[in-house]
Amino acid sequence: MRSCAWLALACGLATAAPAAPATPFTVEALLSLEEIGRAAFSPDGRWFVFERHPAWKSAPRFDQDFMVGSAASQLMVVDLKAPGPARPLLVAEAGSGDAMGAFSPDGARIIVVRQRGHARELGVVTVATGAVAWSGRLVEPELWFAQARWRDNNEVVAMSRPPEAIARLSGLGWQGRERVSKAWAASAEGKLSVTALGSGRFTAMNPPASQAALVAFNVVTGRSRVLAHGAFADLLLAPGGRTAAVLEEAERTEPTAQSLIRVGYPPRRLRLVMVDLTTGARRTPCPRCDLVRGAWAWSPRGEALAVAARPDGDGWADYRYWRLPVVGQPTVLAPGLTLADTGGRDPRPLPAIAWPDKDPLVLAREGEAARRDWWRLGRGAPVRLTRDSPEPQGPALVSANKGLALRSAEGLRWLDPSGRLGARLAGPDAVVKAPIDPLPGLPRSAGLVFDAGTHRLLTSGGVLSRPLQLPERAQILALSETWGGVAALSTDAHGVGSLVLVRPDEAVREVATVNAELAKTAFANPAPVMHRAMNGAPLTSWLYLPPQVPPNGPKGLIVTPYPGARYARPPSAAEPGARSFDANVQLMAAAGYAVIVPSLPMERDRDPMPGLADAMLLAVDAAVAANPILRDRPLAVWGQSYGGYGALAAGVESSRFGAIIASAPITNLLSYYGAIHPEALASPELMTLPSELGWAEHGQGQMGGPPWLAPDKYLRNSPGLQSDKINAPVMLIYGDLDTDLGQVTTLFSSLYRQGKDAQLLLYRGESHVVLSPDNVRDLYRRAFAFLDTALSHPSPLNAARPAEAESLIRPSQ
Repeated sequence: MRSCAWLALACGLATAAPAAPATPFTVEALLSLEEIGRAAFSPDGRWFVFERHPAWKSAPRFDQDFMVGSAASQLMVVDLKAPGPARPLLVAEAGSGDAMGAFSPDGARIIVVRQRGHARELGVVTVATGAVAWSGRLVEPELWFAQARWRDNNEVVAMSRPPEAIARLSGLGWQGRERVSKAWAASAEGKLSVTALGSGRFTAMNPPASQAALVAFNVVTGRSRVLAHGAFADLLLAPGGRTAAVLEEAERTEPTAQSLIRVGYPPRRLRLVMVDLTTGARRTPCPRCDLVRGAWAWSPRGEALAVAARPDGDGWADYRYWRLPVVGQPTVLAPGLTLADTGGRDPRPLPAIAWPDKDPLVLAREGEAARRDWWRLGRGAPVRLTRDSPEPQGPALVSANKGLALRSAEGLRWLDPSGRLGARLAGPDAVVKAPIDPLPGLPRSAGLVFDAGTHRLLTSGGVLSRPLQLPERAQILALSETWGGVAALSTDAHGVGSLVLVRPDEAVREVATVNAELAKTAFANPAPVMHRAMNGAPLTSWLYLPPQVPPNGPKGLIVTPYPGARYARPPSAAEPGARSFDANVQLMAAAGYAVIVPSLPMERDRDPMPGLADAMLLAVDAAVAANPILRDRPLAVWGQSYGGYGALAAGVESSRFGAIIASAPITNLLSYYGAIHPEALASPELMTLPSELGWAEHGQGQMGGPPWLAPDKYLRNSPGLQSDKINAPVMLIYGDLDTDLGQVTTLFSSLYRQGKDAQLLLYRGESHVVLSPDNVRDLYRRAFAFLDTALSHPSPLNAARPAEAESLIRPSQ
């Protein structure tokens, strides 16, 4: 795309658009979508490297769940000092994919990981030449936690696992199936085949966490040395490269009866291990400290680490900020300060630590105070740095050795290393954007500020650049303070994506295009639907009409709910070119249906199910009132996961829905409570049981506690236990590797018992989302055939609600 076209897009395509093309969006087009993955600028501002993921259906295998996309990834590089498009960084290898890691401090080299089959080998590439040194060491994907980081310009420190090790991400999907297959084979031969789990006094039955080796790989010599072994899970190197801080998974946590369990409750204690990278000496500075993931920061000289931790216990309130020195005794930095939390019914620790100068800076509360502030924790009493400003809104948006960017009700301000708050950088409505998929654990040392219609780069010194010519909704892939600009991906109305490099006062440079074949494809455009919530609050939902409306109007109107969601903007999963495989709005519109994505905010002190149908129908009725073409069209509901729960709840509560499609739904909160994923049953080392319990108690389930304390609440909020009230045809979709197959089998059986119209689609080898190409093709073929049949004689949208249905509905919003 030429720069003039880019500028037209930046201005919102104000000129008249050409007539809509006739090519519809299809399942085959969905399976052919490309993506841009992770991206980064080199620290010296010379290179830009990004991952290019080819068509989904071209992946070499589909047994790695959502990690499939990177299995065929290609690394591309742009020389920022020379013209021209991106070029391949490495020579491609058939059937393999390459992922990027961190740049070396001088920017000359970059860590890469090549996946062959299920193995992921660590390597290092010299960017200028493409020469690569392979380590022979296997590492996990860097999705949530750091796996490999530079000690200096020549040595990489990494957590490496043998091929047979149980791995949460590189083993996703295939490893559990392989273990089950071997167990079946052993049983068939009369050999032992058992998974044994224990609780309470039998906890020792559970296997320990998977082991890893901490290794140092020298790029110059090509040799690696093992520094330590342990159940390592995260990595942070000290400035100067003397010491590595490693999180080690220890014994399993066992919540007490009084615990507040939420999603994300840590399944194991996390210990801090310090490893001397020269000698390999290992030290645990606080053996009984249980850390919070991601809440750590080295001092500028690398002599101590600030962490969020608690003594071995159970409550969130026990977390404090600690100083763990390389040499010496651990200390609590401020006993009177507790970690800030997210508030509401589900308080959780919200640690935020930075150490830009001689003292660490943290976000915390004083005692039982409701307000949270930034504090400086030195040798004396803690100093409240934001005392004279409005309460900070969350962690720092930029964190660098020159200070922090903080948000409050008055806008964006800079906090320098000494703790002095500077002048306001941007107003209260400003948005600070960050790359969509940064490497985990690296500081956010720059940001992109969108304020008053203008983008500006915010540097690590708290300085805003001159304006950048970017569309408001461009996806930010990478930022560079050294180069002085951003890499962004913008998608046009047909789903064609342009990867561009942008600096102030310079022409936009396009370096890659994705999904060019969509240029003649017509997509549905979102239209806002303004309506009220059940409590009267204003809401915006989004309506998608077919790009080519059938002569008799849309076939029907499909509601795609996700309880708890609120959409100030159109949902990103429904944008042209989005690689979304479940409940795809654009495919529904291309099939001739109108689709409404409703905002369904939920109050935490209400039951989640009662009133969901009414909340959806408020959006439906508003859409019909504004679009007469929808009047008398049949109504369906189609949801995925918790949206599948919402779809079934709608069918229980209202007869206005003529068809229900629920994929991966939760149907029975009683049986779903604490369900153990098949992957964890095959590999108990990976079990995260407290988190699953937390889903029902204080997560989306919103039950407020276990079922033995409120069995009636679990019952009245379980649509599968009220199947006698469902009268519309139902299609249930599930993967046999998802959490609890009984969620759909028991509901299907109860519908069968009542002689009601229902279909059950069980896809083999699939987990929470159906991803294998032929399975995706089959799912949508069957789903649209089901809708066409089920809606052939529906109740119209404006039909009066039966009196008996009214009694089932009460406000929940």
